[in-house]
Amino acid sequence: MKMETATKSPQSLREMAIPIVGGAIGIFIFYTSFFGTFETLIQRSVFVA
Repeated sequence: MKMETATKSPQSLREMAIPIVGGAIGIFIFYTSFFGTFETLIQRSVFVA
């Protein structure tokens, strides 16, 4: 019998973190594009590269 552990494996944590980080970057890009220019922030073109 296989014992299941209560902690998640690093692979499942990574699979969960990737969409969260992607969503946060997407929200940041949309926020800066809708509400004007932010000279103090890194240019959004950096994310395209």
